[in-house]
Amino acid sequence: MAVLADFSAILFDVDMTLTNSQREVSSATQTALAALAELGVKIGTCTGRTYVSLQKPILPFFPANSSHIVAGGAQIITKEGEVLWQRLLDESIVKEVVALADQMGEMYYLANTQQGYGNQRFIETYENLHSLIPPLRLISELQDWQIPAIVCVNVSDAFQQKLQERTDITLKTSVSTGNFVSLDITAKGVTKETGVREWCRLQNLEAHQVIGIGDSDNDVEFLQSVGYAVAMGNATEQIKKLAHKTINETDNDGVAVYLDGLLKGASL
Repeated sequence: MAVLADFSAILFDVDMTLTNSQREVSSATQTALAALAELGVKIGTCTGRTYVSLQKPILPFFPANSSHIVAGGAQIITKEGEVLWQRLLDESIVKEVVALADQMGEMYYLANTQQGYGNQRFIETYENLHSLIPPLRLISELQDWQIPAIVCVNVSDAFQQKLQERTDITLKTSVSTGNFVSLDITAKGVTKETGVREWCRLQNLEAHQVIGIGDSDNDVEFLQSVGYAVAMGNATEQIKKLAHKTINETDNDGVAVYLDGLLKGASL
């Protein structure tokens, strides 16, 4: 049976994988991450969240030389905020999606590496809701419209259908614990798998040397692309079916317990 020493890196989804339902990284998980880094295992995130969302609540628990797949695979960025690789949405696409969202009364936000921007309704509803919502300004203040991803929250079926008709974007849906649909929009052909491929290239690794841990349907390409796929106990059925292993739920410290076992020599 394979053990940790057979792999070189571990990539983590963030929401409900690395974090619990309170959007926090538990102390046990923090300890496990530090132990992996000390051992020389390369660790990073693979998330739909943007850099500004991770900068304070997540990245402090990773080593200084770490790099991270963010914005649904559209950007690879260091802990300190240096962009190593990216594939941005065209300005015209961003403006068209935002205009459609405004026209249909949808909530959305987007971010560059310094700041998040949203419409009034999104800011009023979500600002300061939890630690993974970045600092926000009104979309009217945005100067550079080339950004890695757009997030639309609690969308209507009509809006989703309109976006599905476009052939120039990648659309990923997720269903929240409140049972509403959110959309992550990236450039055409960009998924978390794209990010994994570029991350491995930058790390001089092969994808089969990577363990991936996730929970949501937007982790499908991510987990299919790595050498060993791990599903959270709270993962969707689709993720559990494709994973090599399912561990405990995030609120029961599933990641920490699993990593602690690997560090002590347990098989994957």
